[in-house]
Amino acid sequence: MMSAPFGGTRTLPFDTVNDPPRTTARNRGSIYDDLAALPRPRKHYQRYYTTQDANENMWHADQGVHDFLRGYYHFKSADWKGNKPYRLVARTAEEWAKMPNYYIMQLNQGMAETVAEVMPSAAHIAANTWLPDSALRVYAEEYGLSIATVRPTNLYGPRDHFAPEVSHVIPALVRRVLEIEDILEVWGSGSQTRSFLYVEDA
Repeated sequence: MMSAPFGGTRTLPFDTVNDPPRTTARNRGSIYDDLAALPRPRKHYQRYYTTQDANENMWHADQGVHDFLRGYYHFKSADWKGNKPYRLVARTAEEWAKMPNYYIMQLNQGMAETVAEVMPSAAHIAANTWLPDSALRVYAEEYGLSIATVRPTNLYGPRDHFAPEVSHVIPALVRRVLEIEDILEVWGSGSQTRSFLYVEDA
C-alpha cells in the first residue's frame, strides 16, 4: 500500500553560488498545484503517501487499523459500486478529479477519513469471501493492536428458538409456514429491509 513512503527531510543545498538551483516543474506550477486550486481542492494519493503525516493518519486512524484496512480495500475493489473505470481525455486536474477519492483525495483529508466515508455494511462484510476478518486480524496483531468486531445484524441457524414468545424473524416465519397458516402476515409496510447472517458465518 505504501508505494511512495515518506523519504525523510531534504538535505541542504551546497555550492549554490557556482551551481544555482534549476527551475523545476514545481516552481513553474504543476498539475498538483492545479488540483489544489480546484473549487473542491484535491491531491494525488501518492503525494499524500510521501508526507510525514500519512503514516500516523493510517496507523492510528480513528476507526482503528482493522476498520481502516477493511474500508480501504473495499473502496479499491470491484465490490465498491462506484468503481467504473473509463479513459480520461487529458492529463489535467479537471480530468484527474473525476477519479475516485482514493486516487485523487480531498485536499483536507487523510486516507483514514477518505475510506471512513465508504465503509461497507455489516452484511456486505459478512458476505465477503476474498478478505475475511480473520485475514485482517493479521495486520492488527502485527501492530499489537487489540480489536473486536461488532456486527449489528440478525443471526439465524442451528439451535435457534422456534417458540412464538422467544423466536426471532426467520425461525418465526419458518414455524408459521410449517404450521400452514391460511394467511401469513409479515409485519411492516413491505418496503423495509433487514440484514441476516447465518450463525456459522459470524
